[in-house]
Amino acid sequence: MKKLFQEIGSWTPIRDIESLAASKREDWSDDEKLLDQDIFEKFISTVLENKLSRFFKKNNRDWKDNIKPFLKECIVDGSFFDAIDIYKSIMKIDMRGEENE
Repeated sequence: MKKLFQEIGSWTPIRDIESLAASKREDWSDDEKLLDQDIFEKFISTVLENKLSRFFKKNNRDWKDNIKPFLKECIVDGSFFDAIDIYKSIMKIDMRGEENE
């Protein structure tokens, strides 16, 4: 996960994904029909495509076949959020070209 975060190079899209996923899960939890796992996974897939695909243009096949499915699974199982806490908050890993983002 650390390698992917560093390849993205900015906390902004990562935190955007974190915020969108958490808010939708919370919003949709009031309506059992909307919290359907398949709908949530499709939402996450779209969010990942919109926020991160540009960072992996050189490796588009790797993005579609490996990286995107891996990140989607990490978001669904919660490990994505744990990784953000570990790398940004605890280890204070800075991304290139950023100052105290």
